[in-house]
Amino acid sequence: MKLFTKILSVILLISMLASFSGCEKIKEFFGDEEEEDTKPDEETPSIGETDPRKPGVYTFLLVREGRTLGTAASFAVCEMDISIPSLSILQIPGNLLINDSKATSLAELYDASYDSALASNLSRNESTMNAAKAVSSFISENMSVPIDYHMVLSKNSVEEYIDLIDGIEVDFPFTFTTTAGITYSAGVRKITGRAAYDFTEYQYFRDTESQINAERAVLAGVHAKLCETLSSENISVHMILGKPLLATDVPSDDGYDIFFLRKLIAVTPENWNVTNLCTTPASIASGDFEVMHRNRALEQINTFMKVYNNDVNEEFFDPELKFTNTNEKIVNAIYKANKSLPESYSAADIYAGRLRIFTK
Repeated sequence: MKLFTKILSVILLISMLASFSGCEKIKEFFGDEEEEDTKPDEETPSIGETDPRKPGVYTFLLVREGRTLGTAASFAVCEMDISIPSLSILQIPGNLLINDSKATSLAELYDASYDSALASNLSRNESTMNAAKAVSSFISENMSVPIDYHMVLSKNSVEEYIDLIDGIEVDFPFTFTTTAGITYSAGVRKITGRAAYDFTEYQYFRDTESQINAERAVLAGVHAKLCETLSSENISVHMILGKPLLATDVPSDDGYDIFFLRKLIAVTPENWNVTNLCTTPASIASGDFEVMHRNRALEQINTFMKVYNNDVNEEFFDPELKFTNTNEKIVNAIYKANKSLPESYSAADIYAGRLRIFTK
């Protein structure tokens, strides 16, 4: 019976890939376990020989939208070093103050770019990519962090993807009730995609740190579940089912998406690290913002992200003062001031319950 099931699965999968031409294309999509684990550099996404970036290091901008389509809730720059492999995630608040003609925060830049693209009759997915690339261009040009690929998570995609992997395990630090009247009890539990999203969007966290840590708990839960359930036998099927749920420009050509996913599930909890950009909140006439601490943010780029062979020189980091407003004394004082770097957590820390998450 098991043999029959396996044969039936293979036939079904081949029929799904009927649009692919030739055996080589099918083999490319399925991959070979031994070949994938030792995939030579020339077969991975290429980096130019004159590029000062470290070989084998790739970056992704992760955008989590709010409950309304086309509005950004938060951002994260994810750096994957495929040689270790390791994953470093730098979380960036949506309300990070920026000094730009189009917007006063990164989230506003995303929202405005999305609306403009949609008004130009682009599709929903095209509009999200347009908006994500507008944000990544701003980050790349002013923070000296190159972005290779983008991924946008809407409310529905978060819920559907987590349900696709049959839920994740998260430790709810307290019992909470959503505005829709759904109550979730405290404790370690297997949760659905709806519960995961409700947790990250809970409106009564005690502080910003608690809200950020809730996102980290969910991200770590997703990674743990992928590591537990994905294998060389099912990773291609998972990509076929899961990728359409997300808006992303990670290419399928030459199996890049599957290659990155293989490397992701090879990252150990100790090599999965997350921190947030060094900022301080400030209230000004135009709204409430998080303001970057320039020198400390540069230190994070050079130590936590480590995208380049050499450190980013100070003169190339925010040269046009796009992350401050010299007319606002409070903002500019924060921008110039030093501050202790935010704590960094590994997935092992998160699994051990070291995140601080409190309700009001």
